[in-house]
Amino acid sequence: MAAWARPDNREVRGWDQSMHARENYVALGGEQVAGISDVSADCYIDMMFVSPRFARQGVARELLTFLELLARKMSASRLSRI
Repeated sequence: MAAWARPDNREVRGWDQSMHARENYVALGGEQVAGISDVSADCYIDMMFVSPRFARQGVARELLTFLELLARKMSASRLSRI
């Protein structure tokens, strides 16, 4: 959480509020969390994390593919990270 919240660079409370404004998605590997990501209504991706236990198994690709499908349904022309 600290990696995304960057408590030395921004106010954690403000980050928490912005996080609640985005849709969050969890990828499961069986009953374990394999990865997480989020996307805002304007198709901004703030977080992308894959558990080291599931590294190099296509989890990030699957999450991004899912987010891309969501963006297409919203008629967005792109997803962004910046």
